[in-house]
Amino acid sequence: MKSTVTWLFGWRARVITVLVIAFALGGAGTEISLHPDLLHLKDAGALEGHFISEDAREVVFFTLGGEVRLPRARVDRVDRSADGESELFLGRGFLDRKVLESAETWFQSASRYAKWKSGAEQGLAEIAEIRNQQEVEQRQLQEKRLATLIFEGDYDAGLRAIDKWSKQEKVQEEDQWAGHRAKIHFLLAKNAVDHLDYRRADYHLKRAQDAGMSDEEWRHLRAEVDRRRRTGYTDIAKEQPPAPAPVQAAKRLDIEKAIESVGLEVSASLLTLAEEHALQAGIDPLLVCAVIQAESAWNPKAQSPKGAQGLMQLMPVTAREMGVSDPLDPSENIKGGTGYLKGLLDLYGVENPASPGDESNLQLALGAYNAGPARIAQYNGLPPFEETRSYVQRVTRLYREMTVATTARKPS
Repeated sequence: MKSTVTWLFGWRARVITVLVIAFALGGAGTEISLHPDLLHLKDAGALEGHFISEDAREVVFFTLGGEVRLPRARVDRVDRSADGESELFLGRGFLDRKVLESAETWFQSASRYAKWKSGAEQGLAEIAEIRNQQEVEQRQLQEKRLATLIFEGDYDAGLRAIDKWSKQEKVQEEDQWAGHRAKIHFLLAKNAVDHLDYRRADYHLKRAQDAGMSDEEWRHLRAEVDRRRRTGYTDIAKEQPPAPAPVQAAKRLDIEKAIESVGLEVSASLLTLAEEHALQAGIDPLLVCAVIQAESAWNPKAQSPKGAQGLMQLMPVTAREMGVSDPLDPSENIKGGTGYLKGLLDLYGVENPASPGDESNLQLALGAYNAGPARIAQYNGLPPFEETRSYVQRVTRLYREMTVATTARKPS
């Protein structure tokens, strides 16, 4: 009997020892559980947070929901945690909720206590990292918004936006927007020269120089203004547009085959116009063909309920910006549409529409053609409009299919 009892006690002792060791090892290296102050209420329940003060009339307590003031008669008792622990608890809670200013305040309070200093400093470092990331994302949105304003020619709005953002930035030692500011003033100077307003051109050239611009392009415009003043130049110098690139018969044959490969029938005259204007603008003619198909199905007289007109469905404001006097004239319409499309491809950095690496940027450019660059900037990408997303898919699918068709017919 004695041997049996001894064996049982020995077995139990070994089990307990193993459990104690396992518990100790399991807890090693894990995050410390923080205990807040507890405010127990007489009518049941308790609040977690940090005890502030109490007197004969009320108890002041701070929770993740904010400051709470309760009549003393409603409070049963307050259980206090270690000094600094409840502050660290609130700091971590506010950080989890991304309430950074409140989290920072409580972490700074907790850092005064040696026991919680390390945890508080870690929390402050996390806040700094989040703020840095937010600043990067905010800057990217601002850059896109500014690029849209410049592309649309709304330079005054661009300067107002820069002034507003500059005032909001905490670091004032350096003008973070100097390069963009210089670019806009230079564009305004060029516009002033085109309108023979040399005083205004002087002003904007000076502002561009103050913002740090003094490159070859700036010096050339500066010299041009000075030369016109010296010589009494009164006419706007107009450069002759470059002659359309010669269209090779083999290239046109490739495009005709590509059109046929996706089941389309297009008149030779319209196809020739599309190809000539695309090559002159520096765009792949197949992309222009895909846009025309999606916009109007090659109907020169097409008009949408929103006012878009012609083959490439130009809105009146876009037609005016691109110098199109008759949007229903096929040649004028395609010339204006390809010019606008080229500007969008440049705006979103599309170097080669046929390259898989430019797929996402191409989608942004096509989305902007359909919904406008402002919508792309507003949603930081394609807007959540079914019409726009379907349009982008339709154009890219047509373009890829025609590209594959022409590639397959080229000799190896």
